[in-house]
Amino acid sequence: MDLKEVKKFFVGFCTTCNKEVDIISKDELKRRKAKRITSKSAKQKARRAQQKVADILIESLHLQPEDVESITMGQSGQDIRLTEAARKRWPFHAMEVTSSLNQSVWAKFTQAEEHAKKQKTGKVPGNGRAILVFKKNNTPLFAMLTFEDLVEAIRERTRFPV
Repeated sequence: MDLKEVKKFFVGFCTTCNKEVDIISKDELKRRKAKRITSKSAKQKARRAQQKVADILIESLHLQPEDVESITMGQSGQDIRLTEAARKRWPFHAMEVTSSLNQSVWAKFTQAEEHAKKQKTGKVPGNGRAILVFKKNNTPLFAMLTFEDLVEAIRERTRFPV
């Protein structure tokens, strides 16, 4: 570590939380702020994630591209809209997609559940099962859904009697 590196970080003691903390220089703070993602590039990341989800559904479920619509940024409602043909093959109709985990996954999943409520009341077509698809940099896509919805979807697909 050279002298510049040493000047960036100092160790101090926070009297408020009674913990040892790193203290960084103003120059280092400016450098870190400069690396933050812009609003435009954040929207591009989200759009790419939505497109990837749509592409996976189209390919895996043998759907037509017009059956799975990735909604443009700024439109209200769920991020992926499905036609009737797609809803017959995919059991989670209230879809939310995020590629930024600045908000908690719980907050984003709550948003998907709000879409599901609209489906359950009949305002929007769908079965009212929420799913959140999320990722962060250099990770695969992950999904968050309730265990009950997962079991119900598997039961429907395998046609087990109740």
